[in-house]
Amino acid sequence: MNSSDNKLEELGYENKDLKLNLVYSDPVLKMKYPFNYGEQYTDHFIGVAYYNEIYTIDFFGDYTVTADAYGTLILPDRVIENVLRV
Repeated sequence: MNSSDNKLEELGYENKDLKLNLVYSDPVLKMKYPFNYGEQYTDHFIGVAYYNEIYTIDFFGDYTVTADAYGTLILPDRVIENVLRV
């Protein structure tokens, strides 16, 4: 992950149990800041998956984030006000 004052990007992923690594040449924009109710964005990503240190697969896609609700979150041990569902 790469974090800054205005965004959170995923640069890659590793799962040692599955022997799988994802490396993005165009990282995924997981969240941008500020982000408010009713907003939406789509980010295009490109990467390569390495499986079992033998196979490689090129992949790409779109990642869409929508803020579609807000309110108060009531948990068993506390209440959190002004939450945003994305």
